[in-house]
Amino acid sequence: MFLRNKDSGMAGRYAFTIPCREQRNRMTCDGRFNIDALRQFLDKGGENIRCQERRTRQDIVELFYGLEEQDSREQLVRIETKLDRGFETVQRELTGLESRLANHVMSTMWALANEAKNGPRLFTIEPVGGD
Repeated sequence: MFLRNKDSGMAGRYAFTIPCREQRNRMTCDGRFNIDALRQFLDKGGENIRCQERRTRQDIVELFYGLEEQDSREQLVRIETKLDRGFETVQRELTGLESRLANHVMSTMWALANEAKNGPRLFTIEPVGGD
């Protein structure tokens, strides 16, 4: 909601509005309804109003009092489902990291083993100056 004070120097800059309740593909509508206009329509017997953005009819009373009350169990199931999906994703990523790490360790071990296989086994260290 936006605030509009008609008696101050802020007149015309802010307005009380109610957002449209329409949703498509989990995207909410950008439409807004002016509270003063909704009250006038309701007082004159109007029951619904058309959204200017998506052209859908909205019940005026539901716009005023339409906060949806969801069952707490449904909310918990939804949250748990999201968490499970998130943990599954993390587990897959960790499995992939473990696999790549094992490949890098094996590559390093093979490189060290190959160098030592063909290299000298006995050598002598002498000073550069001969002393």
